[in-house]
Amino acid sequence: MIIRHPVALAALAAGIAGASIVIAQERTRATLPDQYKWNLLELYPGDEAWHAERTRIEQDLPKARAFKGTLGQSAAQLQKALDLNAEQDKALSRLATYAGLKADEDTRLSNYQGMRDQVVQLGSKEGAEWAYFEPEILTLDAAKVDEWIASTPGLKPYGFYLHDILRRKAHTLSAAEEAIFQACILRFRPIMMTTMAALLGGLIATWFGWGETRGIDWLKHGIQVVLAIIAIWAVARLFSRRSTPGTAARY
Repeated sequence: MIIRHPVALAALAAGIAGASIVIAQERTRATLPDQYKWNLLELYPGDEAWHAERTRIEQDLPKARAFKGTLGQSAAQLQKALDLNAEQDKALSRLATYAGLKADEDTRLSNYQGMRDQVVQLGSKEGAEWAYFEPEILTLDAAKVDEWIASTPGLKPYGFYLHDILRRKAHTLSAAEEAIFQACILRFRPIMMTTMAALLGGLIATWFGWGETRGIDWLKHGIQVVLAIIAIWAVARLFSRRSTPGTAARY
């Protein structure tokens, strides 16, 4: 039978659409066959095990501090630091995978969204604990690192990573140069704005001034310029000890 009436066709289309919506609404994770679901039991037995592992990782992160300032002592010490970093990275990735997939299973469940947020916070803590690592590697001699990689089997898996860090060495400033760079970015502009505002006012007054003090005024403004330059240099030297090598490479 062929339906020709427009109203009947519209009613049929509405019925099919309604049936499709009902079927779609009934299709939940619980109704799907197991072969179409990911098995998170391979990661953790359940949420309690995940929370226990998160606590363990958080307590384990401060171990990174023991290697600060010691990476250049020996190949063995460098390998220990890299092994610990890789172990913590792997554990955190496992934690993130479970939380992310659980959150994707049902976005209406806020507890899994919260678990995913906890992983993000934990990742920030890990980054803070290991923040010294790459800048310290940049202070090592590249030839010595190559020698360590060649003679230490445990370092060979990290060879690409270490070389990737060391290739930036040519673009990284020393501590004093870094301080000057930071001073220019953070302090040069306000210093020069203040100096130029004072100079501009003084120069206008001097240009239209009269009398014997005009020469003294020009000298005064010249001294202001010199003092501004000295101030920039002094601030850079003052903060040189607080500077961390490697910042300039990121700009």
